Amino acid sequence: MLTDIYTNSPLPIAGSCNIRELGGYTNTQGQRLKLHAYLRSDSLHNLPESSKEALYRYGVGCVIDLRSDSEVERHPCVLDGYKDICYHHISMSDNMHATAFDPATLPESMSDLYISLLDEHGQAIRRVFEEFIDHRRSCCLFHCTAGKDRTGVIAMLLLKLAGVDDECVEADYAVSEDNLRQLIAGAQEQLDQYHVPAYLFASNPAEMQKTLCHLEETYGGATGYLSHIGFSDDEIEVLRHSLLG
Repeated sequence: MLTDIYTNSPLPIAGSCNIRELGGYTNTQGQRLKLHAYLRSDSLHNLPESSKEALYRYGVGCVIDLRSDSEVERHPCVLDGYKDICYHHISMSDNMHATAFDPATLPESMSDLYISLLDEHGQAIRRVFEEFIDHRRSCCLFHCTAGKDRTGVIAMLLLKLAGVDDECVEADYAVSEDNLRQLIAGAQEQLDQYHVPAYLFASNPAEMQKTLCHLEETYGGATGYLSHIGFSDDEIEVLRHSLLG
């Protein structure tokens, strides 16, 4: 059961509720993923100075912002321009965040959204992984707004590339729902006003399971997907090495 699988807890960073390590998990070969290599995160617009400094000292040298243009305009990332951190805005638009909330843009399920990101946004994903290669000697932090959906797809690809089993990937995805619970409760009145469906804030592991099945059946897994979007075998090995050392 997923409840029995170890998952990384959020780092104690003020102004955020879902900054988590990808390191520390063990793959199917018994190898432990490196710490201080990749962080997944929710939005960074509320970080105080102490949190910016904490992430810098943690080793963050590259931040990849997956949000839409309108999200970035409303809530700029506070690590853009902070010291010598490299900031890259690479929009993985999921249509729900591109403009004002429109129920007509909602996916029928979260797995439909994740599959569409894989199938339709390959070039944006390629740009993300190119930055991972370029900044492989520092800690790369990638984030969207909640750190669940767009961030979840990138985290899934990284974990599968490192050889982590599906159950661990699903569990790592699923914990976002609990991490975001307080944030969602604070915005509940506004969400109710716009009739935002609850499933958008859930992270049901079954939705990630369907996405993993699509990744395997359509592309032959994470390695096949990265090859499909244009990476060479050597580049894929560099990415794998950045995860495992």
